[in-house]
Amino acid sequence: MKLENRRTTLHNLLDLMKEIVYDEIASQSVMPRVTLTDRLGLRLSCYPQESVTQAERGWLTQILIRKLQDEGRIFYKMDGSRVSYSTTPF
Repeated sequence: MKLENRRTTLHNLLDLMKEIVYDEIASQSVMPRVTLTDRLGLRLSCYPQESVTQAERGWLTQILIRKLQDEGRIFYKMDGSRVSYSTTPF
């Protein structure tokens, strides 16, 4: 597969995942980030196996949320250290 085809395929997969995240957020009026990440099972380890740090992170969720924010489809609210998302402005 050529590089351009690989790139297109990867971005198409990210777009599909983004739509799944959007649908999950849209199913409720407000969705806390922790709930979203846990519900979709997107708390994954992003560290090499040899790394001392072996914590699971929600980095993939954040990438998908940012794509939705860039499109103006998701709104963000921070209350202390708690982050929530909505499909309508807060």
